[in-house]
Amino acid sequence: MNSVAQIRPIIVIGPERSGTSVAAEMILTWGAYPGEPESLRKADVQNPRGYFEYLPIWDFLSDLGVNWWDPGFQERLSEKASDPHHRQRADELVAQMEKGGRSWVWKDPALSFFLPFWNRIWKDPIYVVCVRNPSDTARSWAKFTLPSDARDKDPFIQANLLRWHYIMLLILSNTEDVESKIFLSYEKLMKDPADEARKLAMFLNAECGMIDSGSLSASAMAGAVDPQLWHNRSGATPEANLHLKNLYGFVAGKTVISSEPFRPEDFPLPPRWRETVVTSERQARIYRDMSGPTNA
Repeated sequence: MNSVAQIRPIIVIGPERSGTSVAAEMILTWGAYPGEPESLRKADVQNPRGYFEYLPIWDFLSDLGVNWWDPGFQERLSEKASDPHHRQRADELVAQMEKGGRSWVWKDPALSFFLPFWNRIWKDPIYVVCVRNPSDTARSWAKFTLPSDARDKDPFIQANLLRWHYIMLLILSNTEDVESKIFLSYEKLMKDPADEARKLAMFLNAECGMIDSGSLSASAMAGAVDPQLWHNRSGATPEANLHLKNLYGFVAGKTVISSEPFRPEDFPLPPRWRETVVTSERQARIYRDMSGPTNA
């Protein structure tokens, strides 16, 4: 990897189970610094290649608050970015990443909830937004979090679709004014790793002032993709309201051309969606407590 013009944060975001881990591994392979190995979440049966999540973030996020379904949560995050205590801790986390001496990468789906805070901390971030069919994402998340006897229950699937809808709206709202972003299709990545890796490498090289065209890095990046791990690939139309279907069409379009402006009023969430999600999460905890550890 050639020297970069500047050290920039590369932030991988997307709804849970939308390909953020494979995107992070590709970016790590490209040459971004993810943190020291002992600071990264380890691989397990559900993510056998690894999560590539920087664990020190979570202590800090917990301090900011994890009640992200609260209607006032986003506004409170913006206020906390002005608090000296929180800002100092955030700056210290960023400084640890910058010690790597090169552009660095953070990946965690939970970061999507905290963008109003971090957008006031990160300096000139690059966003990689992962896009996957909401129906497949919802079913994968159910397998990831629920025991086998509850995974296909319709209330959980519907709640997971609402999660996808809300998280994607957060991402679009908080990155609309950022030019340095790319939308990465999970389906395209699994079908043609070499082509998608080439696109991602060229994008990162351009954003970070690299000299080569991306071909030198792309081959290694494609090697981080294992299509055998592509489960839940129904390709079905999202099992939800028209606005979610339209939102998926909108972000899928951005994986090709990302210039269309985002208007949140075009993709409203249905009434009482928060109650549906919160109730679902409460029921999921009950199922997990009754059934023990979850295996995907």
